[in-house]
Amino acid sequence: MPSLSDHLAAIANAKNELRAAINGAASSWEQPALAPEADEVNTSATGQPWTPKQATIHALSALGFFTGFAAAGLGIEFGTSRPAADTTDEALASLDAAFAAFDEIITAANDDSLTLPAPVGDGQVSYAATRGYQIEKDVAGALNMVELHTADHATQIARGTTAVI
Repeated sequence: MPSLSDHLAAIANAKNELRAAINGAASSWEQPALAPEADEVNTSATGQPWTPKQATIHALSALGFFTGFAAAGLGIEFGTSRPAADTTDEALASLDAAFAAFDEIITAANDDSLTLPAPVGDGQVSYAATRGYQIEKDVAGALNMVELHTADHATQIARGTTAVI
């Protein structure tokens, strides 16, 4: 089982990937050029292409959602808010704010707390499985979702904006 340090290193990497993807999407921020999510990944997928802005808002909102799972497992109250992302600068500020909230919550974690039950849902378990990961409904599973989902959408944004250029 990965340690808390392992999880945090992977999450830091995903954060950096998302930051780079947002920076790279400035010229196509509102162009619907990203591949839509597949039905097996997102049951509410519309089949319509996303803009980098939409994918970023989704990724940052999910980051708050998954941070809430970890917080619940750690016995900490946590509230989320919708990230601002009208521009890439706003999105980057929201990214920093979302990860500052994550960092604050995760200070209460240690290696032993990774196995504490957390409200990771069947949808997250299925999503992770589509990406080759087996996660549990615990704090480690919540951390896996922070990393996996953030990195997944960073790749989606980067791939889609590269095709536009």
